[in-house]
Amino acid sequence: MKSVALSHALDDFLEYQRVSTNALLQRIGAELTGSTVGRAMQYALQGDGKRLRPAFCVAAYWALGGSNELAIQRLAAALEILHTYSLVHDDLPCMDNDDVRRGRTTTHRVFGDGVAIVAGAALIPLAFRVAGQALGELALPQAARKRVIALLAEAAGAAGMVGGQLLDLRGGAHITGVAELEHIHAAKTGALIEAACMTGALAAELDEDPGKLSEDLLSWVIDCAESRSITGCVSA
Repeated sequence: MKSVALSHALDDFLEYQRVSTNALLQRIGAELTGSTVGRAMQYALQGDGKRLRPAFCVAAYWALGGSNELAIQRLAAALEILHTYSLVHDDLPCMDNDDVRRGRTTTHRVFGDGVAIVAGAALIPLAFRVAGQALGELALPQAARKRVIALLAEAAGAAGMVGGQLLDLRGGAHITGVAELEHIHAAKTGALIEAACMTGALAAELDEDPGKLSEDLLSWVIDCAESRSITGCVSA
């Protein structure tokens, strides 16, 4: 019976976080200009995803004693914006050539390839602007702010998500076993997920190496879902 209760608690937390992230992305999207690129960015952000990366960030922050709900939600949204840019580019004809993403027509099919490329690229500085605002609201020391920004840049860059996309593009004959496949997933998907955990830890001003924290993430999420009153949290 306990496992059932924990499962419900986890489901409640993830749903709360999904709704919170969606609401914040709606507000961020509404601030974009009325240009075609702005509309494409807004369209991409409104896809109804699982929002797991923001959930991981918030869970790590809560588990380590963080209490600034609005600021951590904004920082978590920055992670989702970075993830969204990767999806816009991933769907392009030169990449995965997908027509549907999250139950909707992909951005490039609605706005054209060129606009989708530019809109995806524009989501990157937007993500860092949102992250910068959140770090200011969290009132973190300058050293911690620099670590968060560097962490996000590395996770999204050639050593992480972008590098994984290239490996995935090459695919085929280049994948000779499970190790190569795991390497692709670790970079393309895992890098930003790990960064989400570490970002939440750094936001809570953790002094030790936050890289060790990802091993216990699931138990943190469950603990947070049990110990926090989901309905009593400030809505983001």
